[in-house]
Amino acid sequence: MASLAAPCFCKVLLPNSNDAANSLFGETKYDINAQKIDAAVFFSSIVKGTPYSVAVHPDVTGEISLDLKQVVLTDVFDLVAELYGYEIE
Repeated sequence: MASLAAPCFCKVLLPNSNDAANSLFGETKYDINAQKIDAAVFFSSIVKGTPYSVAVHPDVTGEISLDLKQVVLTDVFDLVAELYGYEIE
């Protein structure tokens, strides 16, 4: 019997050691890897441990897949809004 792999959501919230000094001069950068993640789960998970908050409307549906390296979270929000059509404020 074949097993179905669960969707993967990985987020590296701590900057790499060589990037720690860079966070003093700008926003912290993250590696984001999400493969077929429910949109509501994606939005609530991506802000954990960050200075950002999120409120997700109950009608939000869809799946998100991204593999991004060293991006600030505001760029992730902008990209997701553009690619998937979500309204992010």
